[in-house]
Amino acid sequence: VEYAKSGKAACRGCRSKIANSTTRIGVLVEDEEYGRSYYRWFHVDCFKQQHGSEVTHSDLDGFSRLKKKDQDDVKSKLGGGFVSSTPSPVYSTPQASPSRLPTSPQSSAFNSGTTIANELTQLANQFYSTKDASLLAKIATVIYKYCKESCASVRFNPAAALRVIIQLSSFFAHHHASLPQDSSMRIAAESIGRAASVVISLSGNDPQIATLHQSLRSWSLPKLSPGWAWWQDAQQLAAEKNSSNARSTTQTGFCF
Repeated sequence: VEYAKSGKAACRGCRSKIANSTTRIGVLVEDEEYGRSYYRWFHVDCFKQQHGSEVTHSDLDGFSRLKKKDQDDVKSKLGGGFVSSTPSPVYSTPQASPSRLPTSPQSSAFNSGTTIANELTQLANQFYSTKDASLLAKIATVIYKYCKESCASVRFNPAAALRVIIQLSSFFAHHHASLPQDSSMRIAAESIGRAASVVISLSGNDPQIATLHQSLRSWSLPKLSPGWAWWQDAQQLAAEKNSSNARSTTQTGFCF
């Protein structure tokens, strides 16, 4: 439990923003598939609705650092019980055989210079011409594949991983309003948001993050859609990195 640091994070209960400096409770999630740990943040009331019977105030790390009035508020809202095991995020993948998904970015167009956006645009144009719904599943599968590859490669080639996510986000920004928002497109949006969060968090202060942030902000998702929270998380991380870059630039000077 802690005070919100920026007011940009969305509550995983009600999906609205958690105001800056207000009390929030985080649930730590270990995302083994994408190789990262992160917190799902809740308003205290929203946390109570989902976990209130499982957690007491004494189970919360950071409780002693809250102000007295906020401690009393948390105490009054949380009931007794035991802490449940850390929940794993629910995540659906495109309907494609897992064995077909590459396990290494070395074997695909990721490193060959193929423009990913062109590949996706060709599929989108085919759909516009034929209205063949199977093409939507192909688009989602391609997006999922490159999202996985970018996450697998970001630790040794963060700049390339960022370029991949920028292309995916730019494609989605350009086409998501025209493509039917069926389950395939919802999976595609969630994949982009989720992978963007991973890549941004592991990319240092790369200036390309500003481009990705702008791209992510150019498309939107309904609050109740599965990918909305991931999309919000990616934007928040990008905004924080951009702010950090701006501060570093301001503080850097030269003496003559």
